[in-house]
Amino acid sequence: MFATLRLESKADHLQYFDIPAGVSRDGHLTPPIRLRTGLPRPWCARITGADPTYGLAREFLKPNKGYLDANRNGSSGIYLYFNLAPGIYEVQEMLAWNLTRRYFLRSEAGQCQEISLQEMDIWLKSV
Repeated sequence: MFATLRLESKADHLQYFDIPAGVSRDGHLTPPIRLRTGLPRPWCARITGADPTYGLAREFLKPNKGYLDANRNGSSGIYLYFNLAPGIYEVQEMLAWNLTRRYFLRSEAGQCQEISLQEMDIWLKSV
């Protein structure tokens, strides 16, 4: 049974900045460019084991994006929905435009429960 995690994507309208195609000062055509703004983003990753480089091996999940509660310009009310199969997950949620919180979740029987780093370590050693 899957659980659903809902995270707000604050300032979603500022995640990318599009520069249209044009002509440079020396007359060359320039292609359109999409730049990331560097703002933090919410994410959810399934922990699959240990990784020698990053500490944890993760599979980042692709969310479904919901605009039902969004304001006109997309600065708030846009939610990301993640379907979580049973397992352990690491989550980054946005508390404000430039403030995030990272934590671990256990998904079991369609329910999510936040767990401590120590509980995640115990699970990791058992895998």
